[in-house]
Amino acid sequence: MDPPTADQGGTKNSSGVAPETYRIKRTSHWDAIARQEIRGRGLGGYYHKRLELIYQFLAPSGQRVLELGCSGSHLLAALKPEYGMGIDSSPDMIQQASRQ
Repeated sequence: MDPPTADQGGTKNSSGVAPETYRIKRTSHWDAIARQEIRGRGLGGYYHKRLELIYQFLAPSGQRVLELGCSGSHLLAALKPEYGMGIDSSPDMIQQASRQ
């Protein structure tokens, strides 16, 4: 079997998935989720409210907060940080967060 080319995502990792291929599929998945949330069909309202309560206890307002995998940045906004930064691999999620 020939090794994957750069077009196929480069060298495969131990699970047999080329990292670049995995990244592209993961980004596409979360871009699709972002488009659903924009149309008002977001995921798990109760779950997200519960996360807000937990993290508000762990990171009181007025702190500096970095959220990795911020999605639409609702959690980050709920924490009311002095300075907050959200990072996400999905460009559509970042656009959604910027509009919020």
